[in-house]
Amino acid sequence: MKAKDLAQLLGVSPATISLVLNGKPGISRPLREKLTKQIIELGYEDMLAGHKQAPEPEAPVSRRNRGSIVYLSYRDKKEEWNDVYSFYAGVLEGAQQESREIGCNLIIMYRSCEEDLVTAIRETGNVLGLIVVCPHITDEVLEELNSLKLPYTFIDSFDFSHPVNSVNVDNLQSFHMSVGYLKSLGHKRIGYVSCSNETTSGEDRRIAFRRALKDHHLADRKENYFVAGEDKSLMDTTSLEEQFRNAENLPTALLAENDREGLRTVNALKRIGFRVPEDVSVIGFDDNPMSRICDPPLTTIRSSRHRIGRECVALIIRLKRLYQSDTTQVPMKMYISTELVERDSVQELKDKDK
Repeated sequence: MKAKDLAQLLGVSPATISLVLNGKPGISRPLREKLTKQIIELGYEDMLAGHKQAPEPEAPVSRRNRGSIVYLSYRDKKEEWNDVYSFYAGVLEGAQQESREIGCNLIIMYRSCEEDLVTAIRETGNVLGLIVVCPHITDEVLEELNSLKLPYTFIDSFDFSHPVNSVNVDNLQSFHMSVGYLKSLGHKRIGYVSCSNETTSGEDRRIAFRRALKDHHLADRKENYFVAGEDKSLMDTTSLEEQFRNAENLPTALLAENDREGLRTVNALKRIGFRVPEDVSVIGFDDNPMSRICDPPLTTIRSSRHRIGRECVALIIRLKRLYQSDTTQVPMKMYISTELVERDSVQELKDKDK
């Protein structure tokens, strides 16, 4: 384990973890004690300065002898950790907490860094299963995972043509709740702002939005759909500004596919002269920290990323037990409910006939 990887696992900067590992001043005593305790609990006490290597205990409580769960990401490593809106950081923290509590190691692995995944997994030791991050489930990905002969589950990703284990955000419940909330405030023309990149989770959210409009007896019009633009320019609102200007009649409320697009939606509206929420209400998705410092603070859907991570670990343990008992495997999809977080980007319509 490298110091920078340990920093990512604990959710602190590499500089902070360096001060702890080397026993140097520069951080508060409570933070140092907290991080030191976590490092020891994870079994990486040998990285601490001044630590004397103890003889390997014969009991199976040794980190080396414990079973491991691999967190395998098919996403680009740099992209994942540089994305301040990343959904997966919270998931990883939840998986790490659950693994520690049940006495397992959690090992982070990036597919792009491994030439031979089978060999990398074999060299890891006693692997119980894998938690998989994958934007698109393909035949090639499934063939590779199945070759490992280990149970695995995807995070918030599934494929209707290939049944797989997955732990997901309950998008259907989320959009039914948020559309119903807007309708109760008088909004009848509700639009949707999507990402430019195609993922299975994004597609599922768009389907859920359309289903929510139908369930609440609201019109589903093509002109109420907008695309935020390229993800490479996270703060670029040029595309949205142009789409909003060209719209004959903007919806009174917009639902964004995630908080990143929600923030871009708010900024685009303001730059072309609309007020949020006086003219257009906006709701995001995920309750990312950025949603709280948005101007105005963004009403959003809170998805329990920590709970998803924990449930992934728990599912792997159950699947491993079933594999060992030769029980017939039937892939399952688990859905984690969400909650609406009300802030200042939504307003009740005074003229509810709009």
